[in-house]
Amino acid sequence: PRKIIQDILPTKHRSIREESFDNDSVSAKKNTRSKSGLKSNLAKDRDAEEKVPIHIERKIDKRSVSDASHEIGSRNIRNTAKPSKSRKNKFAKKWYLIGGGILIVCLIIIYMVSTSLARATITVTPRFETIPINTQITATRQAISPNLSFQTISTSSSATINVDSISGPIVGTYAKGTAILFNASSTAKTIIVGTRLQDSRGLIYKTTSTVVIPAAKTTNNKTAAGSMSVKIIADAPGPAFNLSLANAKTDLSIVAWQGTDKANIYYGKIASNITGGSIQTQSIVSSSTLAAATKNLSDQLSAATTSLMHGLIPNGYLTYPQSVQITFSKPIVAVVSTSTASITVTETMSAVLFNVHDLENTIAKSAIAQFPANNYVVYGLPTLSFAATSPLPFSPTVSNLTFKISGNLIIVGVVDTASLKKSVAGISLSDGNNAFRQFASVISNARIAIVPFWIHHVPSNLDKISIFVASSTVGH
Repeated sequence: PRKIIQDILPTKHRSIREESFDNDSVSAKKNTRSKSGLKSNLAKDRDAEEKVPIHIERKIDKRSVSDASHEIGSRNIRNTAKPSKSRKNKFAKKWYLIGGGILIVCLIIIYMVSTSLARATITVTPRFETIPINTQITATRQAISPNLSFQTISTSSSATINVDSISGPIVGTYAKGTAILFNASSTAKTIIVGTRLQDSRGLIYKTTSTVVIPAAKTTNNKTAAGSMSVKIIADAPGPAFNLSLANAKTDLSIVAWQGTDKANIYYGKIASNITGGSIQTQSIVSSSTLAAATKNLSDQLSAATTSLMHGLIPNGYLTYPQSVQITFSKPIVAVVSTSTASITVTETMSAVLFNVHDLENTIAKSAIAQFPANNYVVYGLPTLSFAATSPLPFSPTVSNLTFKISGNLIIVGVVDTASLKKSVAGISLSDGNNAFRQFASVISNARIAIVPFWIHHVPSNLDKISIFVASSTVGH
């Protein structure tokens, strides 16, 4: 329990409660006053004023007068004293400590959350080399890799267009068919090509080949003439020579032996219908129409055949426009009607093919050797200038091709992004150069950016690492 100094009110209602205390002066003397000094001062104050008997119910403890006055004032409802500065400072320090602790906890939580959400972006610039090319090379047909070889491929396309026709000359066609020649003699007989045969109508046909008619054979006292089939053609054009076996006499006589005994020994008969004889006005195409149609067809074929050729080139091979040979057939004109004709043109395209890998190593072997095997890409090979210095080898008998090739190649390192992610996962930014050093053969520059900015370690989770490979440097 607190020890309280209390007085008994004297006459005129004077009380120690009405005595004012200078808190600052009392506090300054707090550490120097002794118990005896406190009593002496109180005695002097009482002597200076009217002496009033005071009864002290409790003894004064060892606390200073300033502490006593503070407690007395705290019980007086008319107290006007202000709280001490030391108590304010204690109160402020308490809240400073609480606030600081909360702030530290919040910072720790923010750091842990930001660490779990952190992401890293690695920007990589691949290493590249520009190689000027200007050399002459000889390739061999079907050579074994790594020697440079070549192959040839060909493809053809046809196109047809209908145009207007005009009347031309009168044209006759010849009737054709088959006859059987007989030989009633005991020896074989040769009938030469062009031998004239006459039918019962007096029309002449000619043999189209030389044949040998075997001799007659006798069996059981019966003699059978030897026979041989032969193609015949009308002696003149026109439909009059057309003949149907169903309604015509088929006997033929050899004109040279008519009226002689041989006419009964060597003779013939028609063995098939004779058809195709005609006389008509031929439809033709004017020279200007033919030239325009041929050019139109050639242009169409060039685009179509080029596309078709590209589809025939196997993966891993290339061809140069200067190694392609294109030929067009003569236009073929066919009559469609009395006023219409068709024109057909055929294009044949042939090309020389080179193996890409073998060609790269032939013209840029030393530069490619500076990059890891299969960890590079060569740009610019199809754009090089190609010029054959020997005939293009589209004949199977040609086995070598010599050519000049020039231009620029760009060799670019290929970054293994999966391996790069594993190398940088979990490392600090300061260790980035060490991680990138093992990729120095394919990387020329690399940069790590981490979000948020106060995180200084790359996330260990590979899914939170993104790799961007810059390509603008090489212009592709």
